[in-house]
Amino acid sequence: MNHKGLTLIELIGSIVILSIAATLLAMILRFVVVANQETALNNSANLQGLLLVRTIENDMIDFEPNTYALTDLNEVILTKEYNYVLDPNTNEIVLDLYNPVLTYEVLIDQNNLYINDILYDLDGFQISNLSTIDFYESNQVLYIDMFLQLETIDHVYTYDFYLSYSYQLSTVPA
Repeated sequence: MNHKGLTLIELIGSIVILSIAATLLAMILRFVVVANQETALNNSANLQGLLLVRTIENDMIDFEPNTYALTDLNEVILTKEYNYVLDPNTNEIVLDLYNPVLTYEVLIDQNNLYINDILYDLDGFQISNLSTIDFYESNQVLYIDMFLQLETIDHVYTYDFYLSYSYQLSTVPA
């Protein structure tokens, strides 16, 4: 006989095939969404980390320290006791002593970063306990090495950033 229509087996087969196709499509979409979220998180971490490194580098370059103060672990205090400036009246370069001495401080404490006692906002990230600030002096040059590890608040992902800075130590000229 020639019947127009579907048999029960053909209908069930079609439903099974469509169900498998829908399941595969849902799995692919979920994979794409998760990958997109991770990419966005990586981009945000890179933006925050690079901005932080660039901020500290620019601050240190602009500050032009002369010396530093000894501190506890994960803290550096750069000091500026003097500067040479142009005297507008005489057009000569003169020594300008700072009283009080100017300071620039970077501190890592309890998953937070402070710059000049102000908490640095990392927008969804925090500083890992593995982050360090190391400095050493050699031949009147101070070397500062910072390892900054950003981590997500839930401690799942970490992102590493490095910063090195050095400057010539000097004392107030007589």
